[in-house]
Amino acid sequence: MAEDVGKKTKALSSIKYMIQVIWEQDRKYLLYMMLEIILKPVRSVWTVMLPMKIVENLTAHDLSGAIRYASVFLAGELAIKTVLDYLDYRSHVCEDSFDYIFYEEFCSLCMGMPYEATENSRKLDWIQDAKNGLDWSGRVACAVDAVKEIIAAVLSLLSVFSIICRDTPLLILPVVFIVVMESRLQKKEIEENQRYCSVLPGLNRKMDYYLHETSSYEYGKDIRLYGAKALLLDRARKVAEENAEEMRKTAKRTADIRAFSLTMETVADVVQYLYVGIYALVNHVPIARFTMLISSTSVMASSIETMFREYNNMLEGTEYFYRYWAFTQSPEFREDAGARARKPEACGPHVIELENVCFAYPETDRQILRDINLVIHPGEKLSIVGLNGEGKTTLIKLICGLYRPSAGRILLDGVDICEYDPKEYRKLLAPVFQDFRLFAATVEDNIVLNGTADAEKMDAKLKKYGMYDKVRSLCAGSGNELLREFDDAGYQPSGGESQKLALVRADYREAPFIILDEPTAALDPAAEYSLYRDVRENMEDKTILFISHRMSSCRFCDRIIVLSEGKIAEEGTHGELMKKRGIYCGLFEAQAENYC
Repeated sequence: MAEDVGKKTKALSSIKYMIQVIWEQDRKYLLYMMLEIILKPVRSVWTVMLPMKIVENLTAHDLSGAIRYASVFLAGELAIKTVLDYLDYRSHVCEDSFDYIFYEEFCSLCMGMPYEATENSRKLDWIQDAKNGLDWSGRVACAVDAVKEIIAAVLSLLSVFSIICRDTPLLILPVVFIVVMESRLQKKEIEENQRYCSVLPGLNRKMDYYLHETSSYEYGKDIRLYGAKALLLDRARKVAEENAEEMRKTAKRTADIRAFSLTMETVADVVQYLYVGIYALVNHVPIARFTMLISSTSVMASSIETMFREYNNMLEGTEYFYRYWAFTQSPEFREDAGARARKPEACGPHVIELENVCFAYPETDRQILRDINLVIHPGEKLSIVGLNGEGKTTLIKLICGLYRPSAGRILLDGVDICEYDPKEYRKLLAPVFQDFRLFAATVEDNIVLNGTADAEKMDAKLKKYGMYDKVRSLCAGSGNELLREFDDAGYQPSGGESQKLALVRADYREAPFIILDEPTAALDPAAEYSLYRDVRENMEDKTILFISHRMSSCRFCDRIIVLSEGKIAEEGTHGELMKKRGIYCGLFEAQAENYC
């Protein structure tokens, strides 16, 4: 997570980053800030000087002069307030657009980070911590806006300072007292909030998980049929109680700090007003000047309160935002960190080679794969089989560049894939994973995903996998929404139809390597046989990697490798491996017997 650095460093880094975003996206926001900084002190002087003139004319029995000054005061107050309200409105519009930029950046980093980070609990906590920081910081509306309010409050204070120093210099003493006291109390409050925030990432991630599990219709069948409601709610309740206990501790401590702070501020205010009143009586100060002193004292107290309140808001907001900023700057969450901008040759044929590849998940000692040596030839149809947990899907993720080998190398055309730009390398791959996802978007968008659709090409692919008639029967054809997340008329495909659409997506990409990881799990054996036959015929020029627990798919393949205990235990064609009477033969015959 974000390293332990000083509060001022965090504040400066956060504000600098926000200013950079403001400068790039909408510089008018800075203009609005400057105008507010100018107008707020002007308003403070206005509320001090004009009432004094009104009282001065009234005590001189000059009613017309008093009315004239009162009219000017009201007109000026209305004009300044109107302008300030408009500037505030325009600032909020800008702040909303900046918020979108930050959240878009966060989502972009989450989707583009190394895949391994999505399976590492420490990094997932860091991501949650960054999300919390972004949510709780208030972003530009808190940090940069606080800077604006502090500068305006300082200028307002200076504008009445000369008046106070000339007549009642001892009023500076309660001001100094408030400054020292508030700085100490706010330091304690920020430290208490930091302690609370340090325990939240893990708790929030657990709570988000249970909220998703209990509210998502994807898990509705299992929850109802197995009666899992009580279990999930009980676990969610325990997390909520743990969070609530931490919150209660923090709330009590901060409430005590704020109550003491408020008491001291009230005492200081009373002392100021008593001093002004006694000074006026003893020195026979005219009513008009007394009015000015009271107004000046009010402006001074209000300015000091604003300064410390906004300074506290700024420190707290930037403390949170720094968690997000540190996340955006960390190379751990940038997939291109250390990668060269090399592009694979666009034209084939391509060869993938694994040299002594080993893999163990980070922070574990157990090796999933050991000393894997494999050459995947152009146009080859290769099947990878083995029992559950033998590393078949892990091997595919390594080939896809989602994981990096713990040892050894994976080469494309003789070059380590780590030297390629990850985005360019993945353009050569079209995978269909067992847990593939269709998105709440149109059928067309789900097939194309990235780029402009070629209607003729898409129709050809849909026909190839028997989905053309189904898609054309929809109200909007390929423009119809998939799923019913946002559209009640959305098309909710069956399991088999979903897998066919995933295959259409892979084929549409026209990549030289097709990877099918259990793509037929939702199909019956006859439909699976037909699909594999179609894949073989329609992708004759492609290199295809199959993973399937149904051994019949292996008959379509040029070569079969069998994984056992993290190694390649057997290799050959279906006929060759059946003759060996080894692991493959045992798996095939056991499955054939069950089908019979």
